[in-house]
Amino acid sequence: MKKIIAVLVLIFTIIISQTCYAAPASVSAWDGGNISGLVIVKKPETAVSTTTKQIYTVSALSLEGVEVSIYKYNPYTGYFDILRDGYGNPVSNVVGATGIYVRDIALDANTNYLMVRAQYGGIYQNIRFDITLMDQGLLDSIQGFATNFGSKFGGW
Repeated sequence: MKKIIAVLVLIFTIIISQTCYAAPASVSAWDGGNISGLVIVKKPETAVSTTTKQIYTVSALSLEGVEVSIYKYNPYTGYFDILRDGYGNPVSNVVGATGIYVRDIALDANTNYLMVRAQYGGIYQNIRFDITLMDQGLLDSIQGFATNFGSKFGGW
């Protein structure tokens, strides 16, 4: 009986001592985190980018067990709020054994101010990036103008 009580006390102590770190609902725009190198964002390749695809794939590399979440800027509060999928679930996943994080997100028209947050226990890193969703018609007009301009100068 004493062994059972000792095992139960040990299990209870372990459960109580484990702290659950979940992605916070909001993150300050000026918070870069308390560590660097926890996550490496591969796509987008730069902090400011442009695309014509409304569904954009964000990819990153990290360590197994790191929780990666995507946040979107809320201009009314000045904070980044966790992005939610079509079912209302937070866009947050734990990186698997491959170390690769890939997530499709829906972009709004114009500029999308986003943040990737990687968290492992009490350490975390925030990386900001902006993606502008351009209208395909506008992009075609710009390319047509450039082609027309080049042809005026003999292919220059």
